[in-house]
Amino acid sequence: TEANNPDFAQVSIIADPAVHKRALMVYDSYLKPVCDYERSPMPDQSIRVIAPGKASKKGNNWHITEKIKIEFV
Repeated sequence: TEANNPDFAQVSIIADPAVHKRALMVYDSYLKPVCDYERSPMPDQSIRVIAPGKASKKGNNWHITEKIKIEFV
């Protein structure tokens, strides 16, 4: 199963307001490649993770196989 396989991982966002603030400033670069969200953030919003994503390792590289589901609050 994926849970016991070192080539699969669960992916989430660090629960740190400073990290969220930085990610929101350039969300197209930081969040869009690894997250699904319905609308763009507004100033002074924060990030709430709805569901973690998944990644798999191929060779020496990790690839997102399921994006993190987030919303801006």
